[in-house]
Amino acid sequence: MPVIQGRTREQLRQHIGYALGALYVSSASTNGSTTTVVDNTLVLGGADNYIGYWLRLTSGDDDGEIRRVTDSAIASNVTTLTIMPALSASSTSGDTYELWQGAYSPASIDDFINQTIIGATGNAYDPIENIELHGDGKQIRFDIPSNISMISKIEYRHNVSSTRIHACTAVFDEHSTLVATTLSSAITDTEATSVAVTSASELRTDQQILVGSEKMTISGISSNTLTVTRGAGSTTAATHSSGASVLLFPIVDTKDRRQGTASNKFIIPAAAGIDQIVTDSITSKDFSKYDTIEMWVKSTVATSAGNLKLLLDNTAACASPLETLSIPALSADTWTFVRMSLENPETDTAIISVGLEYDADIGAVTVWIDDIMAVANDTAEWTTLPRHNWRIDKEARDLILVRDGHDAVGYSLIKITGGDKPALLSSDSTVTEIDENFIIANATNLALISTSGGPATDPDAKRQLSAYWAAQAERSRRALPLLVNVRHVE
Repeated sequence: MPVIQGRTREQLRQHIGYALGALYVSSASTNGSTTTVVDNTLVLGGADNYIGYWLRLTSGDDDGEIRRVTDSAIASNVTTLTIMPALSASSTSGDTYELWQGAYSPASIDDFINQTIIGATGNAYDPIENIELHGDGKQIRFDIPSNISMISKIEYRHNVSSTRIHACTAVFDEHSTLVATTLSSAITDTEATSVAVTSASELRTDQQILVGSEKMTISGISSNTLTVTRGAGSTTAATHSSGASVLLFPIVDTKDRRQGTASNKFIIPAAAGIDQIVTDSITSKDFSKYDTIEMWVKSTVATSAGNLKLLLDNTAACASPLETLSIPALSADTWTFVRMSLENPETDTAIISVGLEYDADIGAVTVWIDDIMAVANDTAEWTTLPRHNWRIDKEARDLILVRDGHDAVGYSLIKITGGDKPALLSSDSTVTEIDENFIIANATNLALISTSGGPATDPDAKRQLSAYWAAQAERSRRALPLLVNVRHVE
């Protein structure tokens, strides 16, 4: 794409106004009212010189409001503009504004800007590289990210410097603060295998629980009575008081997974409090040469970024995490491959504990995690997937890998190179994504055409000026990049 300055809608509109010779930009010199704006720089012309003009506030409490000037009076070199309808709040000293000749409504100029952007679609685009998708060796259809409307190239990562933090084939069982329920009666016998709890609805056979410092493994559940193996995980069987918290560990799920033989499944009850965590110990690893954590996550409810967090620490049980990484937003019941940047990799030289933190009250939820990796992002090596190995289902907005493409991608990160339709400018602060010279020239042309009238009613030669700006717009259009080998998503 051409190099652009990233001008805002307000800057573009004002440039167009100057090109039309139809705009004066100033600010109020003193306080006015809801129906007046006062300025000591408007001294040209007679007292009624500005009747019929458009006034648009560009700052203050009335920012964005457009009003018609119904009277203008000059006294002691100060002009008072009377406007209608009334502003939402009284104008004040320093409020900036635009004053447009009556033929050119600033709202119309905004519309001409967006018409120009729409007209450029297909010739101009916002370039995008996207690495949200990941092959799993089985999937052939992938939802194309919503911000992509055209694709020029598909690549897959065939090599990257990485180390696996946790394969998730073994359960997280180092430490838990995640309360599932409580004991409904005391455990007075260290050899007792029957444990009564207030509610067993969140517990599963083969799951490990923690009561006090003792781990137990559930071998059977009957109503709210658990049959357990005592002193699991090298802990010591002990007595426990009625009402003691029963803390929850995840279970290994061999059916719902993305890599290897299993994932970790966390069943989080509605009563769970925020900031509760479950951790697992790992062999000490040095992550200082890596910059990104990649993993798979699934949740039974939609989450916002940071509702769940991944913890990494050089102390046991993630007691004082060196890294607290916000897991991105998740759609409900959808495995999502997520990537998170390490915040301080230089300190991550001896990580021995990894944890999942429940950081917001999102109610009862089950969360799966799988294949947690640390990668050095810049070491990635990519292979282009031949175009005959992929296609687009426009109706479903799906990327489809044909058999050879599926085999080539396998379990790899996928990069999409393409673009998005240039965004319309919805507010004065939004920035153009395409060449501003094209927008200015074409919108100026549209404005002149809209006010020129017929040949007999064009004393200002607006049609001649329009032809000049149309030629300028066409030159700018030809400078836009030619899209080749692009497949459209929509």
